[in-house]
Amino acid sequence: MSQEPTFLPSLETERAATRLERHLEWHKGFWLAYVFTISPPQAHILQERVGAKLRGQGRKQRVLRPQTPQALEAVLSDVLGAPRADCVWVESVRGPGSSGPENATWCDAWTSLVLRANERRELLRDGLGGLVLVAEPSLKGAIRDAGPDLWSVRQFVFELPPSERVQRGSDALRETIIRADGRSTAPFVDRELLDTDMRLVSDAVVEQDPITRAKIEEKLAMRLASAGRHRDALDALSGLVEFYRALAEEHPDEYLPDLARTRGLRGHALAELDEHQEALRAAQEALDAYRELVEGRPDEFLPDFARSLDVLGARLSNLGRHEDALRATQEAVDAYRKLNERWPKALFLHEVARALDNLGIRLSKLGKREEALRVTQEALEAYRGLAEQRPDAFLPDLAIALNNLGLRLSDLGRPEEALQAAQEAVDTVRGLAEQRPEVFLPNLAMTMGALGSVHATAERPADALDAIAEGLRLILPLAAHPSHPLGTLAINLARDLRQVARAAKLSVPEDLVSLLDQLLGDQPLGT
Repeated sequence: MSQEPTFLPSLETERAATRLERHLEWHKGFWLAYVFTISPPQAHILQERVGAKLRGQGRKQRVLRPQTPQALEAVLSDVLGAPRADCVWVESVRGPGSSGPENATWCDAWTSLVLRANERRELLRDGLGGLVLVAEPSLKGAIRDAGPDLWSVRQFVFELPPSERVQRGSDALRETIIRADGRSTAPFVDRELLDTDMRLVSDAVVEQDPITRAKIEEKLAMRLASAGRHRDALDALSGLVEFYRALAEEHPDEYLPDLARTRGLRGHALAELDEHQEALRAAQEALDAYRELVEGRPDEFLPDFARSLDVLGARLSNLGRHEDALRATQEAVDAYRKLNERWPKALFLHEVARALDNLGIRLSKLGKREEALRVTQEALEAYRGLAEQRPDAFLPDLAIALNNLGLRLSDLGRPEEALQAAQEAVDTVRGLAEQRPEVFLPNLAMTMGALGSVHATAERPADALDAIAEGLRLILPLAAHPSHPLGTLAINLARDLRQVARAAKLSVPEDLVSLLDQLLGDQPLGT
């Protein structure tokens, strides 16, 4: 059995690795890929997968990780002066803790490197097999602008978020829900490039066979969903479901996995569009397919089966079917526990923790408060262990688990403990937001809202008002309009703020009065 990775790959990293592995099976000439991430572990996983594939083919990978801006600028001379390599991997990702004036120096170094590489692109074509440039997302625009000719011949652009994004549910004061509901967001989607690809896709697939065309259309649908274009994604995915349904009827062993996957993706798009009954039907169809697959090939499909159970629980909960949601989520926890026991190095501990946290939410909905507290505490301990090993990936999840613990304690009338947990969540995310505000300010706004909820339950309305107001101020520069992807969060916080103020007969902060009116529909935006 192959060595299991020390770090858990994100879903996007796994997809990127699969695409590169397939590409390496047939491509022999020059090729170029860009990878953008703030997570060194995710970059390391991708590099190891590429290297393993090349070694299996008797080919070589050369890895360069310059430690200073000066070394990065000098990389090109090193690359062109060395013997030909089948893939050169150039990586400079300093992680989520990097900030300050040094950023400008690194940006200048990347710009200089790409400018010179763009000028010497023909030498690169002749002297290299593949070239992979790995940088932080904030540098994407500068890298693209510095090397327009290189960018135009790229084969791949991979955008790897460090961890799953989270969003508060509609019951904004009472619950923080990890996004096991399948609602998909990706922080590094380039909408300009997506529009370009949308215009080109018809020409790109016209000469392809039907299966290849379907794979291209599926990838495009996922990018559309990540960019918030859920109706367009749904239209594409609905066609793909019908395509794979016909194939699976004739060749179930070969095409049932494709049908299960596209059914699940279609359910995600429906959920984003608040078409919850149809989303539930799609989730049930995906689960049925995975249940059939897992009976014959458990090692291959048990992770997908467990994930589809967790998603089904969220779909049922959205429709108020809390008993059914509890059963589905409990089955998901059991499946993930089985996976975690089977694989070394606690490979599925993250999924166990996430499913446990969701189980706590389901139990709370049914008034089973003591049991909800117990499983939420178990989830929290798992996240603490994961965050100690990989803070870049799991501190956001730890903060959400702390939020949920605070709410469970608050439900049980233990306000001091609840406030301690909620405050720890805020402190955790505040540190992340200081380092990467474009990524973590929404998380900080959510945790401030949850802290306000706990204050309100503890009959501290003034503190609740202050916490929720801070959360709203944080989110408004990013989502001042309800149509923005973060607009729902802003509306929820605005509604919570007004509710606390009215219940306690307190005044809404003066700077937020008109904004609350706009967000809650009391006056047109922009007046």
